[in-house]
Amino acid sequence: MTHAIEGLNSATATALTDAYGLHAIRLIDTYLPVACQDGANLKARANLLLASAMAITTFCLALSAIPVHNFAHAFGARLGILHGLGNSVFLPVVMRSLRNLYLPRAAEIAAVFSVPAR
Repeated sequence: MTHAIEGLNSATATALTDAYGLHAIRLIDTYLPVACQDGANLKARANLLLASAMAITTFCLALSAIPVHNFAHAFGARLGILHGLGNSVFLPVVMRSLRNLYLPRAAEIAAVFSVPAR
C-alpha cells in the first residue's frame, strides 16, 4: 500500500504509475480482508501478489518523493523495525505532517476506498 501511495504522490508520477498505483490500492482493498480471513483463498492471494507487483512498479517508476520509506529505512536500521511495519506506522504520520505533498491526490485515493473526501 505504501509503495502505491508514495508513487501516486510523487512529482514524477505519470498516467502509467497512476493506473498501476490506483489499481493496486483497489486490489488491496478488495482482497486483503479476504486473504486475512481465509489464507487458503488462492484468488485473493494471487490478486494481492498482483497488487504488490503493481505497487512496486508505481513506486520505482515514480521514485522521487519517498518520505515514508526514508523514515522506515532509517528507523528500521537503527531500531531493528521490520520494513513493512515501519511503513505502516509512518504512512499516516507522514501523510498528516506533509499535507501539501499528499492532499493533491487524497480525493482519488479516498474514492478507491469509497471514503468521501473532505
